[in-house]
Amino acid sequence: MIINSKEFSISHITKPIIDNILDETGIKYTYSSTTRTYSFPNKKRLCLETDVFVEKLRGTVWGFVGIDKAKDIKDLDYLVKAVIYPATIMNQGTIVLASPFDQDKHSEFNGLVLDSIRQNNLINTINKLTTT
Repeated sequence: MIINSKEFSISHITKPIIDNILDETGIKYTYSSTTRTYSFPNKKRLCLETDVFVEKLRGTVWGFVGIDKAKDIKDLDYLVKAVIYPATIMNQGTIVLASPFDQDKHSEFNGLVLDSIRQNNLINTINKLTTT
């Protein structure tokens, strides 16, 4: 699962990059534009989603959830702790938060970075340390 706050980013940036990687590597897949899901012969799947629809993750199991531009996600703390973490804990999945550096030291993104440090890297966090 890859989550982004902007529909445009999913359609015009994330999906074309993934398509290119899969095509270049020769990995066989099918893509459903209605569910924005890549399906692979080994029964694995990769979904592209905006933060608006993440509640539908409840009750599912994911091995990997990546959140692009995490600092721009509305209710990021709730999303990670109440929705995504339970969806990844069953199979010891990985959560990756990627975002430019947030100047607001009290932001939800920065709070999750600090939480992951305090909890011995419970949440894998990538902070590119760039300015916006």
